[in-house]
Amino acid sequence: MKKIALTATAIALALGATAAQAAPATQKFQCQNGITLTVKKAGTDKISVYANTIGKRVVLKQAPSGSGNLYEADKGFYGNETELHIKGKQAFFSFEDPHGNDVETSCRSR
Repeated sequence: MKKIALTATAIALALGATAAQAAPATQKFQCQNGITLTVKKAGTDKISVYANTIGKRVVLKQAPSGSGNLYEADKGFYGNETELHIKGKQAFFSFEDPHGNDVETSCRSR
């Protein structure tokens, strides 16, 4: 009987851990440079990112990451490489603007 109770507890803990790790369907991030990002799930390994100051939305695909979740696209904002690395309530957003300048900013979940 103890074995069954322990197994049920282990399953419940595992299910709870999975639910706790699931990201919300929509997240908003306020970035240090004034950009507000709206991030939505777009399938199992993709997200849709809307940047208010750019006025556009791009889809980024999940990439391998040592920690957190890294999403990237070779042709993101302005048709250039774009990355969003989310780790908890923090995010790091980078892209190349239409003039060839690298834009990098830290963001925080709202």
